[in-house]
Amino acid sequence: MERQIIAPALPASTGASGPRIGLSDLGWLIRRQFWPMVIVIILVMGATTAILMRTPNSYTSTAAMALTVSETRVSRANSQLEAFDVTSARVQTEIDILRSRDFAASVAESLNLFDNKAFIGEADPNKLTPEQKAAVLDRLLASYTIYRTGESLVLNVTATADSPELAAGIANTVVTAYITRSSRDDQVQLETWVSFLRNRVEQLGQDLSESEQALGDIIRSNNLDDASLPTKLLAERNNAADIIAVLQGDPRNAEEIARRQEALELYEEQLAARTRAELARKRQERVVDLLATRYQTATERLNELEPQLDFVSQSARQVTMAEVPTRPSFPNRPATLAVAFAGSFILAFLVALLLNSMSRQVWSSEQAREITGLPTMGNIPRVRSRGAMQLRMPGWVLMIPRFSAFAESLRALLTILTNSSNHRGKRVLMVTSPMQREGKSTIAASLAVTAARDGLGVLLVDLDQRRPETFRLLGVTGQRVNIEDLLMKRLPLSDAIQKVEDGNGLSLLALNIADRWNPRMVEQFGEKVLKPLREEYDLIIFDTPPAMLSADTGRLGGLADEALVVVSMGKTSTRALAAAVERLIVSGVNVVGTVINSIEHNRGGIADHGGSGRTF
Repeated sequence: MERQIIAPALPASTGASGPRIGLSDLGWLIRRQFWPMVIVIILVMGATTAILMRTPNSYTSTAAMALTVSETRVSRANSQLEAFDVTSARVQTEIDILRSRDFAASVAESLNLFDNKAFIGEADPNKLTPEQKAAVLDRLLASYTIYRTGESLVLNVTATADSPELAAGIANTVVTAYITRSSRDDQVQLETWVSFLRNRVEQLGQDLSESEQALGDIIRSNNLDDASLPTKLLAERNNAADIIAVLQGDPRNAEEIARRQEALELYEEQLAARTRAELARKRQERVVDLLATRYQTATERLNELEPQLDFVSQSARQVTMAEVPTRPSFPNRPATLAVAFAGSFILAFLVALLLNSMSRQVWSSEQAREITGLPTMGNIPRVRSRGAMQLRMPGWVLMIPRFSAFAESLRALLTILTNSSNHRGKRVLMVTSPMQREGKSTIAASLAVTAARDGLGVLLVDLDQRRPETFRLLGVTGQRVNIEDLLMKRLPLSDAIQKVEDGNGLSLLALNIADRWNPRMVEQFGEKVLKPLREEYDLIIFDTPPAMLSADTGRLGGLADEALVVVSMGKTSTRALAAAVERLIVSGVNVVGTVINSIEHNRGGIADHGGSGRTF
């Protein structure tokens, strides 16, 4: 009783995470997409070089100035000099002044930028429009920046221009223009206040003189300089009052009383006028005192400010002169090219990944398994020749080193087929591929040679008459046998089979058919040809036409116990593979799995055992 061996289930896909990618996979991806990556790198580097060649040089220079720790200015409250600490708000205010269009206009005038062709272009300097002047200021403001570090009072002015001299000139001019302008503004303010105080002192002096004159007029007109006059008037008033009191008892004194009464009223009026005059004098004295105080204060403040006209302290000083740069600051061509190369390599790698994801070819056994649902029975490495005609020499399959990676992968395939098949004894194996030039004939011939080396009786049946390769691969000379001659017994089967020299008992049967394989011919071939061959050989391998190019493959596959579909890595399309496997299965062919051909060395777990698949 034959023992049935069930192949172990292959691990399911890991889902979204996918298989892990190692360094060897990355290297393989780079090798496979080498030329697209090279083209991307060349295009990026070429574009970068062209842009750098067309980009004009820019030069940068920096000047620095330090604001004073405190500033002295005239207080509007009391018209005197006061010191104020410099705050962050004041520093930001000065930065805003340095970035103002009015200040930029003064810098442009100092540098004659309104006559500079680099700023005005082809315009006439004598006929600049307001829009053109505004454009000059915009370009000037864009050419320099103002910044400070932390809470420092040092302002850095960095200017950038097409010429080194202009870059240094802009930076230095901004600093000197600011210092000059601030000093001039302080001087103008001080002169304004001095002029105001001079006028004030003169006006106060005039008002004081007029007030003093008015006080003198009050004193003179009211005899206020006679201190005894009030006493006399008071004595006369009292005397008149006493006389009136004595005369009031006698009616005969009525006339005298009336006269004395008039005198008493006159004295009273003079005393009241004297009192009013005294009050007016005191009021005028207070006015004089106030004006005198104001006059004295204004005079003192004028005396404080007038000496400052000859010396006004600067609110800033230049601490660093902008030097003429010797090298351009932009573009930094070496650094730009280095960054461009790194970026181009990353872009090229992304393009390689994109091309790989868009590829419609089969590139791995995992991909073939996902497409077909069949296990991968073998991974056959690519065989490269040493010379241009190495693969064209007769019998090159027979000369494959026995311990090379190619030979070991074939032995592994043969072992898998032997151990995982229900047919433990003699069997018929069909080898096909979706399309042509995918290495099915090479795999069939090489597998036959490997089985023969293991001591099996092997017959290779070449059924692909469109592209016969077995004669060249095995170094056999002869003619293909017409299938009609075998079916009609015109040619003995033993005469149709050719022995392969140095093939360890390997035999070859190359068939030719005039038309197509019809069901009757297939049935007769199975009964009259294949049946006796099964009794004689341990393994019969069919080399059939590609499944997608010939319907004969599906018909002949029904005679085989099992079938392998050869997939050429990077060449077989996913659509062709899926369609071929589906066609074979629908035709009743027992497709046991796929064989990935032309795998890069050390891909898919292929190791080098005593030889190299790369060197034969």
